[in-house]
Amino acid sequence: RDIIALSSDSLISCVVLFRVREGRVTDTVTRYMNKSAVDADSEVLSSFVRQFYSSGVMIPREIVLSEEIDQAEGIAAMLSHIRGGKVFFTLPKIGDKKKLTDLAMKNAVMNIENRRSAAEARREKTRLALKELGEVLGAAGEIDRIEACDISNISGADNVGVTVVFTGGKKSSKDYRRYRIQSVDGANDYAAMAEVVFRRLTRAAKEIAENEPNPKFLPLPRI
Repeated sequence: RDIIALSSDSLISCVVLFRVREGRVTDTVTRYMNKSAVDADSEVLSSFVRQFYSSGVMIPREIVLSEEIDQAEGIAAMLSHIRGGKVFFTLPKIGDKKKLTDLAMKNAVMNIENRRSAAEARREKTRLALKELGEVLGAAGEIDRIEACDISNISGADNVGVTVVFTGGKKSSKDYRRYRIQSVDGANDYAAMAEVVFRRLTRAAKEIAENEPNPKFLPLPRI
Protein backbone atom coordinates (compact mmCIF):
# COMPACT_ATOMS: atom_id res chain seq x y z
CA ARG A 1 0.00 0.00 0.00
CA ASP A 2 0.92 3.67 -0.31
CA ILE A 3 0.18 6.22 2.42
CA ILE A 4 -0.46 9.78 1.18
CA ALA A 5 -0.92 12.94 3.26
CA LEU A 6 -1.17 16.58 2.23
CA SER A 7 -0.60 19.88 4.02
CA SER A 8 -1.13 23.33 2.52
CA ASP A 9 -0.74 27.02 3.16
CA SER A 10 -2.23 29.76 0.97
CA LEU A 11 0.35 29.35 -1.82
CA ILE A 12 1.75 25.84 -1.83
CA SER A 13 0.88 22.28 -0.93
CA CYS A 14 3.22 19.53 0.20
CA VAL A 15 2.38 15.88 -0.43
CA VAL A 16 4.25 13.15 1.46
CA LEU A 17 3.91 9.56 0.26
CA PHE A 18 5.12 6.50 2.15
CA ARG A 19 5.57 3.28 0.19
CA VAL A 20 4.77 0.37 2.50
CA ARG A 21 5.95 -3.03 1.35
CA GLU A 22 5.79 -6.20 3.48
CA GLY A 23 4.79 -4.12 6.49
CA ARG A 24 7.72 -1.67 6.28
CA VAL A 25 8.08 1.86 4.92
CA THR A 26 10.57 1.31 2.09
CA ASP A 27 10.56 4.75 0.48
CA THR A 28 9.33 8.31 0.97
CA VAL A 29 8.28 10.64 -1.83
CA THR A 30 7.84 14.39 -1.29
CA ARG A 31 6.23 16.70 -3.83
CA TYR A 32 5.36 20.40 -3.76
CA MET A 33 2.47 21.79 -5.78
CA ASN A 34 1.39 25.37 -6.40
CA LYS A 35 -1.96 26.17 -4.86
CA SER A 36 -4.33 29.09 -5.32
CA ALA A 37 -6.37 30.46 -2.45
CA VAL A 38 -9.55 28.93 -3.91
CA ASP A 39 -8.17 25.40 -4.37
CA ALA A 40 -9.50 22.94 -1.82
CA ASP A 41 -7.04 20.39 -0.42
CA SER A 42 -9.24 17.61 -1.81
CA GLU A 43 -8.79 19.03 -5.32
CA VAL A 44 -5.02 19.33 -4.93
CA LEU A 45 -4.71 15.80 -3.55
CA SER A 46 -6.91 14.44 -6.33
CA SER A 47 -4.71 16.13 -8.94
CA PHE A 48 -1.57 14.69 -7.34
CA VAL A 49 -2.95 11.13 -7.29
CA ARG A 50 -3.95 11.29 -10.95
CA GLN A 51 -0.65 12.73 -12.11
CA PHE A 52 1.64 10.64 -9.90
CA TYR A 53 0.17 7.25 -10.72
CA SER A 54 -0.17 8.07 -14.42
CA SER A 55 3.58 8.65 -14.70
CA GLY A 56 4.57 4.97 -14.85
CA VAL A 57 5.23 4.32 -11.15
CA MET A 58 4.07 1.07 -9.58
CA ILE A 59 0.45 1.30 -8.45
CA PRO A 60 -0.35 -0.58 -5.22
CA ARG A 61 -3.61 -2.32 -4.51
CA GLU A 62 -4.44 0.01 -1.62
CA ILE A 63 -3.86 3.78 -1.40
CA VAL A 64 -4.38 5.26 2.05
CA LEU A 65 -5.30 8.97 2.06
CA SER A 66 -5.34 11.65 4.72
CA GLU A 67 -8.69 12.94 3.38
CA GLU A 68 -11.33 12.40 0.72
CA ILE A 69 -10.43 13.29 -2.85
CA ASP A 70 -12.61 14.54 -5.68
CA GLN A 71 -13.82 11.97 -8.23
CA ALA A 72 -12.47 9.11 -6.10
CA GLU A 73 -14.48 6.38 -7.84
CA GLY A 74 -13.42 7.49 -11.31
CA ILE A 75 -9.75 7.76 -10.33
CA ALA A 76 -9.83 4.34 -8.65
CA ALA A 77 -11.32 2.86 -11.84
CA MET A 78 -8.63 4.51 -13.96
CA LEU A 79 -5.83 3.23 -11.72
CA SER A 80 -7.36 -0.24 -11.64
CA HIS A 81 -7.32 -0.27 -15.44
CA ILE A 82 -3.67 0.81 -15.54
CA ARG A 83 -2.66 -1.69 -12.86
CA GLY A 84 -4.62 -4.55 -14.31
CA GLY A 85 -6.16 -5.26 -10.92
CA LYS A 86 -8.42 -3.62 -8.38
CA VAL A 87 -7.20 -0.40 -6.68
CA PHE A 88 -9.10 1.14 -3.78
CA PHE A 89 -8.75 4.15 -1.47
CA THR A 90 -9.09 4.07 2.32
CA LEU A 91 -9.26 6.76 5.01
CA PRO A 92 -8.18 5.13 8.28
CA LYS A 93 -9.57 6.21 11.63
CA ILE A 94 -7.55 3.95 13.94
CA GLY A 95 -4.71 1.45 13.89
CA ASP A 96 -1.33 1.29 12.16
CA LYS A 97 -2.60 2.85 8.93
CA LYS A 98 -3.86 5.85 10.87
CA LYS A 99 -0.52 6.17 12.69
CA LEU A 100 1.41 6.13 9.40
CA THR A 101 -1.00 8.64 7.86
CA ASP A 102 -0.53 10.95 10.85
CA LEU A 103 3.25 10.60 10.52
CA ALA A 104 3.10 11.45 6.82
CA MET A 105 0.92 14.46 7.65
CA LYS A 106 3.38 15.57 10.34
CA ASN A 107 6.19 15.42 7.77
CA ALA A 108 4.14 17.42 5.25
CA VAL A 109 3.34 20.12 7.83
CA MET A 110 7.01 20.32 8.84
CA ASN A 111 8.08 20.59 5.19
CA ILE A 112 5.71 23.51 4.62
CA GLU A 113 6.99 25.29 7.74
CA ASN A 114 10.64 24.70 6.79
CA ARG A 115 10.02 25.93 3.25
CA ARG A 116 8.30 29.06 4.58
CA SER A 117 11.14 29.76 7.02
CA ALA A 118 13.74 29.30 4.28
CA ALA A 119 11.85 31.69 1.99
CA GLU A 120 11.65 34.30 4.75
CA ALA A 121 15.39 33.91 5.42
CA ARG A 122 16.15 34.41 1.69
CA ARG A 123 13.97 37.52 1.57
CA GLU A 124 15.71 38.99 4.61
CA LYS A 125 19.14 38.17 3.15
CA THR A 126 18.17 39.90 -0.11
CA ARG A 127 16.81 42.93 1.74
CA LEU A 128 20.04 43.34 3.71
CA ALA A 129 22.15 42.89 0.56
CA LEU A 130 20.17 45.59 -1.28
CA LYS A 131 20.44 47.88 1.73
CA GLU A 132 24.22 47.40 1.83
CA LEU A 133 24.47 47.97 -1.93
CA GLY A 134 22.46 51.16 -1.59
CA GLU A 135 24.79 52.41 1.14
CA VAL A 136 27.87 51.65 -0.99
CA LEU A 137 26.39 53.48 -3.97
CA GLY A 138 25.04 56.36 -1.91
CA ALA A 139 21.48 55.77 -3.10
CA ALA A 140 18.67 57.67 -1.44
CA GLY A 141 16.10 55.19 -0.20
CA GLU A 142 15.82 51.49 -0.85
CA ILE A 143 16.96 49.98 -4.14
CA ASP A 144 14.32 47.90 -5.88
CA ARG A 145 15.12 47.82 -9.60
CA ILE A 146 18.62 47.37 -11.00
CA GLU A 147 19.60 47.20 -14.67
CA ALA A 148 22.97 46.04 -15.98
CA CYS A 149 24.31 46.48 -19.51
CA ASP A 150 26.96 44.51 -21.39
CA ILE A 151 28.25 44.35 -24.95
CA SER A 152 29.28 41.39 -27.06
CA ASN A 153 31.02 41.28 -30.42
CA ILE A 154 32.97 38.88 -32.60
CA SER A 155 36.43 40.36 -33.32
CA GLY A 156 34.91 43.84 -33.34
CA ALA A 157 31.99 42.91 -35.62
CA ASP A 158 28.34 42.07 -34.94
CA ASN A 159 28.08 44.32 -31.90
CA VAL A 160 25.15 43.43 -29.67
CA GLY A 161 24.10 45.03 -26.39
CA VAL A 162 21.98 43.47 -23.67
CA THR A 163 20.37 44.83 -20.53
CA VAL A 164 19.40 42.48 -17.71
CA VAL A 165 17.00 43.52 -14.96
CA PHE A 166 16.61 42.64 -11.29
CA THR A 167 13.63 43.69 -9.20
CA GLY A 168 13.60 43.09 -5.49
CA GLY A 169 16.86 41.18 -5.83
CA LYS A 170 15.40 38.66 -8.32
CA LYS A 171 15.94 38.52 -12.06
CA SER A 172 13.05 39.77 -14.19
CA SER A 173 13.58 37.98 -17.49
CA LYS A 174 10.54 39.60 -19.12
CA ASP A 175 12.29 42.98 -18.83
CA TYR A 176 15.54 41.87 -20.49
CA ARG A 177 16.29 43.75 -23.73
CA ARG A 178 18.62 43.06 -26.67
CA TYR A 179 19.99 45.78 -28.94
CA ARG A 180 21.81 45.48 -32.24
CA ILE A 181 24.40 48.27 -32.08
CA GLN A 182 23.98 50.74 -34.93
CA SER A 183 26.36 53.63 -34.31
CA VAL A 184 29.62 51.87 -33.41
CA ASP A 185 32.07 50.05 -35.67
CA GLY A 186 34.77 47.88 -34.13
CA ALA A 187 35.31 46.86 -30.52
CA ASN A 188 34.37 49.95 -28.50
CA ASP A 189 32.32 48.70 -25.56
CA TYR A 190 32.03 52.13 -23.94
CA ALA A 191 30.54 53.76 -27.03
CA ALA A 192 28.27 50.76 -27.59
CA MET A 193 27.02 50.91 -23.98
CA ALA A 194 26.37 54.63 -24.41
CA GLU A 195 24.15 53.81 -27.39
CA VAL A 196 22.26 51.16 -25.41
CA VAL A 197 21.64 53.48 -22.46
CA PHE A 198 20.62 56.36 -24.78
CA ARG A 199 18.16 54.18 -26.70
CA ARG A 200 16.76 52.66 -23.53
CA LEU A 201 16.15 56.07 -21.90
CA THR A 202 14.85 57.63 -25.13
CA ARG A 203 12.28 54.87 -25.54
CA ALA A 204 11.19 55.25 -21.90
CA ALA A 205 10.83 59.02 -22.35
CA LYS A 206 8.68 58.41 -25.44
CA GLU A 207 6.42 56.06 -23.49
CA ILE A 208 6.05 58.65 -20.72
CA ALA A 209 5.28 61.46 -23.21
CA GLU A 210 2.69 59.38 -25.05
CA ASN A 211 1.24 57.93 -21.85
CA GLU A 212 1.76 54.46 -23.26
CA PRO A 213 -0.83 52.12 -21.67
CA ASN A 214 1.43 49.05 -21.95
CA PRO A 215 4.98 50.37 -21.55
CA LYS A 216 7.88 48.01 -22.21
CA PHE A 217 10.68 50.30 -21.01
CA LEU A 218 9.16 51.51 -17.74
CA PRO A 219 9.70 51.91 -14.90
CA LEU A 220 13.14 53.46 -14.98
CA PRO A 221 15.76 51.96 -12.66
CA ARG A 222 17.02 53.76 -9.59
CA ILE A 223 20.54 52.34 -10.08
